[in-house]
Amino acid sequence: MKYSEAAGGHRASVFVPVELQERGFLKNPIFRELNRRAFVRAHGGIRLAQPWIRWQGFAAYLDCIAYADRAARALPTGRGLTLSHVTPGRLYSVSSVFLAEALADNLAVWLCVALPLPVGGEDRRFHAARFQEELVRKFPEARSALEQHAAFLAEMESYRQAWAHTMAGGALPFSDLGASADVDEPSMMLGVPADLSWDTGGGGLGVGPAPFPLGEFTARVFEGAAGFFLTWLRFALDHVHAAGKGAAS
Repeated sequence: MKYSEAAGGHRASVFVPVELQERGFLKNPIFRELNRRAFVRAHGGIRLAQPWIRWQGFAAYLDCIAYADRAARALPTGRGLTLSHVTPGRLYSVSSVFLAEALADNLAVWLCVALPLPVGGEDRRFHAARFQEELVRKFPEARSALEQHAAFLAEMESYRQAWAHTMAGGALPFSDLGASADVDEPSMMLGVPADLSWDTGGGGLGVGPAPFPLGEFTARVFEGAAGFFLTWLRFALDHVHAAGKGAAS
């Protein structure tokens, strides 16, 4: 695994897995700040402290989304596209959505515990009115963060709901000439429906609004998830009390 040469880089990289390192996340000073908060001195050494240890898992979700995006954009188009690429395309598109939802759901639970918020059960979700109400009641400035990412979360939820109940979900072959066609046509590529009402779950995306090319879709998911992750990390660092005296960076 790569490590930053700067002081504290070895510990900061705990929160920046390799795919995110490849995208330059270690250069973001917010991870230095997280590093200082997350590591505490104990028994002559240092250890990861609660509640910050959970950000390893949140970063792992984002790292997997980054991998799915990179792999999706490496799939061929045109004559290079074959039926063998359809299953990987579905995997990368569907998994990126489900991982983004898992990131959001688990982060909401973490915020309820770490802040804390008087919210329990199924209300511990960003989509839940009770969660939003209690968060804004305690931290009025959270309203702008909720509004900033509301469209992204709603989009991910709509894809998850559509794809969770069918194995036909995810990217499908389509032709940029406007009709579903054989996979050896030069215009063929994998795409994700821009309007889920047109996704019949069957043979391609030949009707309805032009679909998102697969790589464009996974890039949208990664960019949305990364912005969401960084927004709420900043919020957490500003509002969650330190669990102990931070280790030197």
